[in-house]
Amino acid sequence: MMLSSEPTSSRAAMGLPVFKLQAGHTARLSIQSVGPLFMATHWVGRQIPCAGPECPGCDLSPSRARGFAIALVEQGQAWRPVLVEASSAEWSRLEGFRVMEGVSFAPGMLVEASRRRSNSPLRMEPISNGGQVDEQFTSPWRLTSALAVLFQLTPPKPGATVGQFCAAARPVVLHQLRQAIDRAR
Repeated sequence: MMLSSEPTSSRAAMGLPVFKLQAGHTARLSIQSVGPLFMATHWVGRQIPCAGPECPGCDLSPSRARGFAIALVEQGQAWRPVLVEASSAEWSRLEGFRVMEGVSFAPGMLVEASRRRSNSPLRMEPISNGGQVDEQFTSPWRLTSALAVLFQLTPPKPGATVGQFCAAARPVVLHQLRQAIDRAR
């Protein structure tokens, strides 16, 4: 997947808040990404991406697959951009329901997000297509840029593939993991 050439913006402008939902609440989300971007992560005092082969984090804590997508969350009459993080199992569950309901996974797919209890996972149910779409949030480049800010990585270069972004980020991730492991000792 190619990352489109986007104008360079400040690092702060590329960051998006991670979507948080209180227990017992629901929210309507309009998915902006063409699909989730999956990453394996470790919890080493904080969430850090897995570095892949010979990852020092794998010796300390098992990785877990997380899927990330940009969405607009409905707040009254306004829609606010957020970064949605959910387990790979939840994205797979959403995909199954989406297919059964005949809803396309495309920018503007409306979903209802819910969380039963504070320790329950985020759940997403497809509602329909035709939700709000803001073109500035639909490109894979925008999603990887938001993840770069979240994980304190170097932003992707315009025109880079997701694989190239991950390869360029690997030295930084290795450094972050080693620092976190040293602090944990």
